[in-house]
Amino acid sequence: MSNEKPHKCTFQGCMKSFKDKSKLTRHMAYHSDERPFKCDQANCNEAFKTKDDLKKHQKRVHTEERPFKCTHPNCTASFKSNGELTSHMLSHSDERPFKCTQANCNSSFKTKNKLDRHTNTVHSEEKHFKCIEPNCNASFTSNGELKSHQRVHSDERPFKCTHPNCESSFKTNYELQSHQRVHTEERPFKCEVTDCQSSFKTRPELERHQRVHTDKRPFKCEVEFCESFFKTKDDLFAHQLVHSNERPFKCEYPGCTAAFKTNGKLTRHMCYHSEDKPFVCNFPNCTSCHKTKEDLYQHTKNVHTEEGQQRQKKSETYTYNCLIKENIDLKREHRINVSCNGDHYYRIDYVHISNGIIFFIENDEYQHKDRQIGCEIRRMVNTKSALIQEGNTMPLVFIRFNPDSYTVDEEPVKLIKRDRIERLINLLCDLKQNSNTLPPLSIYYLFYDISNKQPSIFYDKDYSDDIKKLAHCIY
Repeated sequence: MSNEKPHKCTFQGCMKSFKDKSKLTRHMAYHSDERPFKCDQANCNEAFKTKDDLKKHQKRVHTEERPFKCTHPNCTASFKSNGELTSHMLSHSDERPFKCTQANCNSSFKTKNKLDRHTNTVHSEEKHFKCIEPNCNASFTSNGELKSHQRVHSDERPFKCTHPNCESSFKTNYELQSHQRVHTEERPFKCEVTDCQSSFKTRPELERHQRVHTDKRPFKCEVEFCESFFKTKDDLFAHQLVHSNERPFKCEYPGCTAAFKTNGKLTRHMCYHSEDKPFVCNFPNCTSCHKTKEDLYQHTKNVHTEEGQQRQKKSETYTYNCLIKENIDLKREHRINVSCNGDHYYRIDYVHISNGIIFFIENDEYQHKDRQIGCEIRRMVNTKSALIQEGNTMPLVFIRFNPDSYTVDEEPVKLIKRDRIERLINLLCDLKQNSNTLPPLSIYYLFYDISNKQPSIFYDKDYSDDIKKLAHCIY
C-alpha cells in the first residue's frame, strides 16, 4: 500500500498533506473563518467548521453519557469518547513511543498530540495564527491554540462540569479536564526524575514541581535593588511581602492577634496553639515527641548523632570563653541536687554569682526544642526549691541563651554570635544594678522565637500564667 499523500494544503506555513481529496477539503475548513455548523442546544451559541466537530461538541458537552471506562485496577475514570480513554490509558503506562526527530533532542511522548505540541512550541519560531482582536498581539503555532485563546476575549464558557452538584464551567476543554480531576484521585502527570515519586492532577502543577529538580529561577523580584529570583510565582509572591508591611494571614485563635505575611508561617504558628505533638522520635528508649517535623529533625540531629553532641560542646565552649574574656567569673557544668536521697541532679551549663544574685546561664542550642516545655519549667522551679532547702535565699535568675537561629513573627532574624554575647553581657550588668528589685525567681529568654511580642513557647499549654509573670524575652 502506498504512503503517498499527493493532496497538499496550500495555506501559507501549513505542511499538511493527505491521501484523499475529501480529507484535504475537510482540512481546509480549519483555515477558514466560516463556521456553518451551529449547535441547536438551548443557550449554546457554539458553531463549528465541520459536521464532525459539531458532533464531538454535542456528545462531549451536552450529554451525561461516559461509556468508555478505564479497566486499570483501582481506577474509576470514565470518558465520553474512545480517544479520551486511549489518551488516559497511557497515563498507566511508561511507554513513550512518539519520539522527537529534531537534532540533539531526546524528548519522547505518550501521544502524537503531545509530540506535535512539543515540536510546534519548542522547535518552531513561526506563529502564523494571529489573534485579530483589537490591541491583542498574540499569535500561535496552531489554529487550536488560537481558538482556545480567543475565548479570553469573551464571556463564553461552553465546557461544563457534569459532576453532581458542581456548576463549574470553563472556556476550554483542557481546563474542564483539569478541573474534573478535583472530583477524582487521578494524578496522571508524573515526575520522571529518577527516584521522584511525585504526581499531579494538572500539567502546570507538574511543571512547577519540576523546577525543584533544576536551578532555574525564572521569576525575578522587580523591587529596586532586589536581586532575588524564584522558582515559582507563589514563591515570588511570598517574597514580595518582605518589601511591605502587609500581614494578610491572621491567627483566629481566641485572644491571639498575631498576623503573618504567608499562609505557611501562619500554619507553623498555629502549632503553638495545639496540644498535638504528632512527630515522635523513633530512637530506642527515647520518648521525645514534637509539634513540627523541623523540631523532630533538630532533636534527632542534636541528641542522637555524634556530630550534634560535638557541636553542642563546641557551642557551649564558645559562649563560656566569650564570657571569661569579659572577666565574668563562671563555674561550668555545675550540678544541683534536687532529691532527698542525693541521687538525682540537674546539670547547669554556667553559674555566675555576683551582687547577691545567682545567675544560672543555659546554652539552649536550637532553643531546646527537643525538650518538653513542662519538663523545662519543672526543672527551673525544682532548682529554686533545692536552693531554698539548702538555706540559699538569694534571687535566682535563669538566662536561657539560644546561640542558633530564631524568628520574630516567623521572619528569620540575622544576628551574629558576637552581638548576641554583647546583649547577654549587657543583661547581666543591668540585673546586677537592680539586684534589690529582683523576685526570688526570674527567667530571661534570649533569642527565642517570638510571636506577637512574646516567646512562642508561651502558647504551650504547660506554660502556666504564674510562670509567665516571671519570664522576660530579649530578641
